[in-house]
Amino acid sequence: MSFSFSFNKITVIEHKTLKLNASWLKLVGAPDNVDFQIDWVANGRFLLDGIETRNFSLSQLKAGRLSFEAVGGSSDLPEFHIYGTIPGEGCGVPSDTSTLVFKPVNDKPVLSSLAVTMSEGGSRALRDMVQLHDEEDEAAGTLAN
Repeated sequence: MSFSFSFNKITVIEHKTLKLNASWLKLVGAPDNVDFQIDWVANGRFLLDGIETRNFSLSQLKAGRLSFEAVGGSSDLPEFHIYGTIPGEGCGVPSDTSTLVFKPVNDKPVLSSLAVTMSEGGSRALRDMVQLHDEEDEAAGTLAN
C-alpha cells in the first residue's frame, strides 16, 4: 500500500510544549495503523505521554498523547524529519519539510548580584554593584541609570 503525508503549519513558542493532534498531519491514502519514526530532531523533542520518544503511532497522535517541546534558544529554529511506515510492509515514507512557525521569547534579565556593604551614615551607588544577566545575550552587563 502506498501513502504520503505532510505537515500542517504549527506555531511553537520557545521553551513551551505544544500538544499535537491528528490535524497536524495531512495523510493521503494511509490506513489507520501507520507508525512514525522521528529520524532526527534539532532544538526540540517529541514527548509521548510526557516521556521523550522517537516513535509514535497514528492512534497515539489522534488520542492527543503526543507533544512537541522547543528546547533551543531564541535563534534556534526547531526542525525535524519523520518517516511513516505501515507495520509489516517494509521501508518507510519520508515526510516533507517540517512546517513550524517559531516564536522566540525575549527572556527577562536576571539580577545576579546585589551585595552591599556600607558604614553607618555612608552612601554607595547601586548601579556599580548590580549585575543583570541574560542567558541568551552575551552583551549583558552592569545596570545603567
